Amino acid sequence: MKREIDIYVPKHCKGKEVVLHILEPEPEGELGGADTHVYQLCIAQKKYSHYIPMVLINQNERYAKMLRQAEIAYINGTQLKHKKIDLISYVKDITSQYNIVCIHSHQYDANYITCALRICYPATWGKIPLIMTCHGWVEKTWKNKLKTALDFQCYKMANYLITVSTKDYKRLRERYPNKNVTCIHNGVECGELHISQKELELLYEKYLLPKDKKIIAYVGRLAVEKRVDLFLEAAADLLTRRNDVLFLVVGSGSEKENLMKQVNRLNINSNVIFTGFIEDIKLIYQLMDILVLSSDTEGTPRVVLEAMAQKKIVVATDVGGLFEIIDSDTNGYLAPKGDYKKISYYVNKLLDDDVLKKRLETNAQNTIKENFSINSMQSKIQEVYDFCLKRGKRNDLLRENNTIM
Repeated sequence: MKREIDIYVPKHCKGKEVVLHILEPEPEGELGGADTHVYQLCIAQKKYSHYIPMVLINQNERYAKMLRQAEIAYINGTQLKHKKIDLISYVKDITSQYNIVCIHSHQYDANYITCALRICYPATWGKIPLIMTCHGWVEKTWKNKLKTALDFQCYKMANYLITVSTKDYKRLRERYPNKNVTCIHNGVECGELHISQKELELLYEKYLLPKDKKIIAYVGRLAVEKRVDLFLEAAADLLTRRNDVLFLVVGSGSEKENLMKQVNRLNINSNVIFTGFIEDIKLIYQLMDILVLSSDTEGTPRVVLEAMAQKKIVVATDVGGLFEIIDSDTNGYLAPKGDYKKISYYVNKLLDDDVLKKRLETNAQNTIKENFSINSMQSKIQEVYDFCLKRGKRNDLLRENNTIM
C-alpha cells in the first residue's frame, strides 16, 4: 500500500473474522447520524461480537482519530488525490489480507463505493456477503432525489437490507418484495452519564451560559432538511411568553450562516448560542433541559435516543421513525411537521409543570432501556451476518416476514 492510505489494525484483530463497514462520513468538522451509528456499533461489536469490526472511509480525519482512540481497525483514504477512484484501486486485495467475511455498507456514497468494488473485483469483493443499512433518505432537492434513486439501484446487489425505522422498512419491502429486508432500530448506551460539578462549571464558563436560564437545545448537523430554522422560530415564539430560556444550537454545517442571519432578523441574538461541533456531545445533555428536533425527515435519530437515555425530554416533529420512540404526553412530545408554534407550546408546557417534566423524563429513560439498547441492536445485526454466512438457522429475531422489531 502507498503512503496515502492510512491503515490501522490493532493486534486483537489479527487472525479473526472481520466485518468491513464501508462509510463516507460527513465532511471534516461534522458528524452525521450514520457516522455515530457505525462508530457505536463497532465499539459494541469489539466488546461483544465474534466478528471484528473494521471501517473503510475516504474523508474526515477526525473520524479516523476517533476510531483509533477506540482501537477500532480502519482503512483511511482521506489523503488520496482522487478520493473514490483511487480508493477503489488501493483496496483491491484487502478482502483476503484481513480475512473479511462480511461487508456492511452504510448509505449513499458508501453504497456507490461498495457496488463499484463488487463490479470491478467480482472474484473477490463480489463473493463476500453484502449487508446494506438504510439510515433514511433526504429527498428535498433534485440532487437528493437523484442520489436516492442511485441508492435504490445499489440495493439490488445486497444480500440483506437493514432499515432503522418501520416506515423505511415498508418502502423497501414494497420495492423489493423478494429481498431479505429487516428493521433493526438504532440503539445507544443506556447508562446515565455522571459528571462532576467542576466539569459542569467548565462547560458553563466555556459557552458563557447563565445559570438562571432553562436551556433548550438543538443538536445535529446544520443542514436544510434538519429545519433548524423552525427551532429558531420556536425560540422567538417562546421568548414572547417567557424570559427564562436560552437556546443552544449544537453542531456545524452548510446552513450556519443562514441561521445566524435568521437570529439577527428575529432579534434573538442574546438568547441563542451557536456552539459549533462538539465531539463529546453527552456533556451537552447534562446542560440542557429539553432537546428539540424540528426535522423534515429522519430515520431513528440517535441524538433523540441519546438524550432520552440521559433522562432528557425531546420535543420533535412527527417524521420518519420518531413515532416509534416518542409517545406524546408519555415520554416526550411530537409536533406536526413544520409547526414551530406547536413546538413552542410543548416546550412552554413542560417548563411550566415540574411534575409533568419529571414524569416524562423518567419514562423517556425507561423507553430507551427497554427498547433501544446498543446491545440489542448489535445482537440483531450479528444474527443478520450469521444468516448471510449460513451459520445456524434463522431464529425468532429473523422471522418469516424478515422484520426485526
